[in-house]
Amino acid sequence: MNKSMKLTHISSMDLSSLMRMIDAAKKIMKHHQSGQWQGTEPSVQTIINDVNKKQYYGLYIDEELVGGCALLEYEDDYHPLVSGAWLNNSPYKVIHRFVIDASKHRQGLGYFLLQEVEKIVQKEGIYNIRVDTHERNQPMHQLLIKAGYIPCGEALLKQAGLRVVYHKVIGEQHGQGNIIKK
Repeated sequence: MNKSMKLTHISSMDLSSLMRMIDAAKKIMKHHQSGQWQGTEPSVQTIINDVNKKQYYGLYIDEELVGGCALLEYEDDYHPLVSGAWLNNSPYKVIHRFVIDASKHRQGLGYFLLQEVEKIVQKEGIYNIRVDTHERNQPMHQLLIKAGYIPCGEALLKQAGLRVVYHKVIGEQHGQGNIIKK
């Protein structure tokens, strides 16, 4: 049986499912002694704000929410970096609050989600994506590297602490002097 997978804005009807996934991810990260998501964030209010601003995308398989991420315009805490340097200074989008249902790990859904986010970003005429994660979040580091993201250094996020930052240039960027094939 073929399954239909799509990435689209989530609705408020999916908030409880998404928060269950986030709560499960918090427990997994705590088990791995990662400081990521061990405070109050991402909170229900943060996710509601993302949904209301149409910046949270859900990954659906046959209408079932199985993951998602926020796609933001900018991250103040990425400027300046604590160490390292970005690949370029061109406009970019930021991935935050990335989650896959714990029961669906290791099925390629995170990779698929990243590929679909890249398509959305390119349609907006932007060719750079940045993302950060805790140094101990090894599954996310592995996923980002597999998907072609380049580690660029570290940023100090006000609400989250020190994070490893990644950058990927996608598609073709005309007139900017940065042409990198996907």
